[in-house]
Amino acid sequence: MKRLRITPFSRFALAASLASLAPIACSRSDAPSPSKATSAAASSAVASAAVASSALAATAPSVAADGSGAAGSSTGAASAGTRPVVGAGLCDLRWGFHGKVAGQEAYLRVVRDASGGDAVVGRYFYAKHGLDLGLRGTLASSLELDLVEGDAKAPSGRFKGKCDPTTGALDGTWNGGKDDVPFHFDRIDARDKPLVATKRLALARKAKKKPAPGGPPGADVCEYAQKRFELFGAGTPEAEQALNQQDARTLKARVLSKDLYGQTETCEEGLSATFSEGIVAIFHGLATIEASGTFMVSGAAHPANAVDYARRTFDLTTGRAVEEKDLFAKFPKELVERCVAAYAKANDMDDFATQITGHSFDLTAAGLHVFGTDYPHVAAALTGAGPTITWGALLRDHALRADSPVKRAWDGVAPSSAPAGPGDCIGGVALPK
Repeated sequence: MKRLRITPFSRFALAASLASLAPIACSRSDAPSPSKATSAAASSAVASAAVASSALAATAPSVAADGSGAAGSSTGAASAGTRPVVGAGLCDLRWGFHGKVAGQEAYLRVVRDASGGDAVVGRYFYAKHGLDLGLRGTLASSLELDLVEGDAKAPSGRFKGKCDPTTGALDGTWNGGKDDVPFHFDRIDARDKPLVATKRLALARKAKKKPAPGGPPGADVCEYAQKRFELFGAGTPEAEQALNQQDARTLKARVLSKDLYGQTETCEEGLSATFSEGIVAIFHGLATIEASGTFMVSGAAHPANAVDYARRTFDLTTGRAVEEKDLFAKFPKELVERCVAAYAKANDMDDFATQITGHSFDLTAAGLHVFGTDYPHVAAALTGAGPTITWGALLRDHALRADSPVKRAWDGVAPSSAPAGPGDCIGGVALPK
């Protein structure tokens, strides 16, 4: 059997869309009077996507304020997309929107088109399905909004309404070929707890190689499924785009495992793969993002778990990952070693304690969570697990920078008055039972 080649995306170097991918179209039987063209338009947009990505890296890309700059752009120069509407007030299209179309929860982004005039371009998706649908139309100086969904020559829907300059809200009607139904979208600007939507992608193929008679169920198909977040309401539009790695114009599928998606598409023999990247915690203007995957190939003895695992905390005001240099006045080596030793003993994992060095970490409201990765298969369940070192202990040991850009993570916490001991460490992420 041909050996799988897996390309790691540790530190969130995530793979981008492959050319000519064909995701399974989502059913919108519960959406407002959808035409068949709606799902087809979205699938076509993804299917024709060329390879284009940038890593969710430690440094945020420079982008235009309306989200029009390409992720990873080095210039961030203003474009037609940043052009404000005269008298637009909060209808400046710098932020995304959240609301409902005929009662169905949805998210929307539109920006000024480079073609000029009143032209705008964007996308929207229903929360239940997480599949982007393209939008193109106009926002006039009168703030009248007219958006065509899908292909302009064969649209699958149309939004007609107006933007309220005092609130930035969009109101009007949507028509998918039958009756007009109401829509309302609120502008989602910076907030303490941003909204988090889930984007989905799925692909299935029949295997070219027939499985041996009596083989396990599913050996004759290839299936790939992934979920990834899209955040609305980060500290700035630029930070929001850096975290999402997708602007308002982009309909391209974002593939978390390029190799396994490609092998699912060609499907020489049976394969099943599932990947996810989600926000697991938001506090004090910080968000912790965790990514992982699993796959199983036909004939394998067991699945591969915790594939390409990564967990990092990002600053919602900048879109940048929190690095050691942002935190430490000095690295707390002794404190880490004591907490890891106690954690390993309590969880009977002494053989693998050296995997947790303190250099893989995320921030929590309680302290610094340290963990290990790249365990052998027999210990894969330990991935991401480890102790949390309290902020009080770190402050007592003068380990944290007084001028840290993420000092708010421990604001209000006093240095521990107790000597070094068990109270410096807490359970962190619990091990699976």
